[in-house]
Amino acid sequence: MAEYRFIHEKALSYSAAYACFKELLALGGLNPSDYGLHSPRAGGTTDAFCANVPSYIIDLKGRWRCPASKFAYAKPSDREIVRQSKKGKSYN
Repeated sequence: MAEYRFIHEKALSYSAAYACFKELLALGGLNPSDYGLHSPRAGGTTDAFCANVPSYIIDLKGRWRCPASKFAYAKPSDREIVRQSKKGKSYN
């Protein structure tokens, strides 16, 4: 795998992070074109919501500029949709 380092204490560039991320996905047997650098943040937020992590903790860890932004990832899981539909609720 390509080696990415901080040189002269400079931050890792977006393009270097992107290339490393895509390479790691391929090494893990995933299709890199299915993912972007935002995927881990979106997935982490979704997982936090599913685990009932308090909203203020998600704010702290996600460093959201606008706290309401995180709710774009608060989508119900398939299991939750089935459970709620049995109670007569709809997600339309």
